[in-house]
Amino acid sequence: MRAAALTLLLVVAACVSPPTAVAQPASPSAVPSPSRNGITWPAISAEDTDSFGIDISGTGTEVSKVDIRSRFGTVTLGGRPVSALVYKSIPWNSYSLVLYQALAVEAHSWTVFWFYCTGRALTYVYWESTTSSKLNKEAMKGSCASASTTHTAVSWPSGSMGAPAVVKGFTAHGADIELNSAAAGHVVLAGKTWLAYPFAVVDCSMTCGTPGWYELHSVLWEGETAETAYGIFYLTAGQTHRVELEYTLELPSLGRLGAALYEADWSHG
Repeated sequence: MRAAALTLLLVVAACVSPPTAVAQPASPSAVPSPSRNGITWPAISAEDTDSFGIDISGTGTEVSKVDIRSRFGTVTLGGRPVSALVYKSIPWNSYSLVLYQALAVEAHSWTVFWFYCTGRALTYVYWESTTSSKLNKEAMKGSCASASTTHTAVSWPSGSMGAPAVVKGFTAHGADIELNSAAAGHVVLAGKTWLAYPFAVVDCSMTCGTPGWYELHSVLWEGETAETAYGIFYLTAGQTHRVELEYTLELPSLGRLGAALYEADWSHG
């Protein structure tokens, strides 16, 4: 985990080092072309299994209610209920703090949440949407309690969304990854070539820890199989010849695609 002061942890979501990454093979296929119909996914009705169970409940302002049982449930955001799956536990043992990362799928957008739990108390939530590059946060009052089961039933509607607007100012060039400033890129992952849409940035280059880093929060799209995924690219200061990808969740299988390490030259400016 990257070192950071507790006050800074409450400013930046998901600022943790990715686990040991695995180098990806050479590109297995040609780079796909963006779909004229946008990014689509089928209806999802599946049982998801993981190594942890968690119940999260609480109240806030914009996120007015959280009711998650055994990792799946409802988050009321801006007055509308969305169904969210908690799929990643990110512990910060030094502060008795755990982040629980969740994905919510609606008919025309995704929202990613990070629930901050200090002991058994829900203290903060951060969130971002594929419709905006903004990262939002607010204090919460509630609880986080271990659930007895690690299995949960997930149900999401089929949907489609326009390709997210790509953030400007970042490039990465390698045999198996290409990220272009303000344009869709591509990346090899799990034996497939995916279009990559980095739509939000977390800037940890100066204030989160040493060394600094940038996070590119991204949607991935594999048109031939209609697979989509969420993931975070890490660009670390002083390591300008490598890019890491972590915290992925793939639809419709709910697969975790693992950490990936790419030999690539990246830049920001």
